Amino acid sequence: MPKFTPATPPHEVRENSGRAFDEYVLAGEETLKIAPDVARRVSFTSGMRKKVAKDLAAPMARLARAGQLPFEPVARPRTTTEPFEWEIGLRLLGRALAWDAKDAVEHEDWDRAANRVGTAYRLALDLSQVDTPLATLGAAIAHEASATLTPHIGRLPLEVSKKLQSTLATALARQQGTAHLEGDLLSMLAGVDTVREAYETHKTDGLLTTLGRDARPGVLYLQRLAPKDAATYFLGFSNEMQDAAKHWAAQAELPAIDRKPFQPTGERPWRRLARHWQEVPGIGLKTRDLLLARARLFAVALACHLQVEQTGSAPEKLDLPPALVTDPYSKQPFVYLASGPDFRLYSVGEDGRDDGGDTDSLGVRPDVVLDPGL
Repeated sequence: MPKFTPATPPHEVRENSGRAFDEYVLAGEETLKIAPDVARRVSFTSGMRKKVAKDLAAPMARLARAGQLPFEPVARPRTTTEPFEWEIGLRLLGRALAWDAKDAVEHEDWDRAANRVGTAYRLALDLSQVDTPLATLGAAIAHEASATLTPHIGRLPLEVSKKLQSTLATALARQQGTAHLEGDLLSMLAGVDTVREAYETHKTDGLLTTLGRDARPGVLYLQRLAPKDAATYFLGFSNEMQDAAKHWAAQAELPAIDRKPFQPTGERPWRRLARHWQEVPGIGLKTRDLLLARARLFAVALACHLQVEQTGSAPEKLDLPPALVTDPYSKQPFVYLASGPDFRLYSVGEDGRDDGGDTDSLGVRPDVVLDPGL
């Protein structure tokens, strides 16, 4: 039986390749070499944070340089839920960016803080174009770093604000729409091949470890599947994955409130297995919506504060490119209200309803705001 995962051109990660993606991978690998003992930790003391941030100065500098290079997504099929090794290093490196940004804020080193936050957002927005797991990683990195600086936007020196606003605007401008769905499709088809190989080698019990106990009915069906019916089964499985990718690409163009889940009909004996991969692109869309909303809100807020500093008044309306002022949830401009030097700026969030900027402690629902403490 043929493989369903399409052959992808080999990509060799190289030093000085001129590609941002390669530098991100190398930064993650370098981090693992420098701090192998703490790369998988989830909690750190204050002293550990300072030491890690200091030790990782070189890979952090690599990330900063990488953000200036052209970025093209390089997706690789994922056959398990485990991250690639370099991604583990990148997660620690993202934490180091946030810790160093926090230290810079505490010392009122606004230029260093803004550089760390700008690096985090460039990295996050680039990674979000590869696939859902990397979008999730990038969103976490950007949020942790930006949370250290957003309460202090009004204190940033004029030149620092201009530089950070330009960094965010440039990073947002090079987004490629739904590129991450191509990466997700590769992993969905790799999932079909994982199931096929388990069937052909009579190792289907291993799927329960990968997919969990709720996959048991699907695994039992697979164990009873007659060889003469296998080709039809796996072709249908593969075709449905292709349909799922097309569905999510179409949903991405809609306001979040109008999106529908992927709900295929008919006889689908693979359904208990397929859903483990088919739901991932929808998660990716939600992750990117929040990342884009926060990045755009940050860029717009900086632009508004710049005008306040220069003229004493906030702009009456948002006269900025659509790539900055469009709410990814509603596909309409952000809600913006100004009075003198004061302004309110927020996204309507996933429910698509304007709740007057009401939000939770994380600033994500019902409305999305840049700093929930304001």
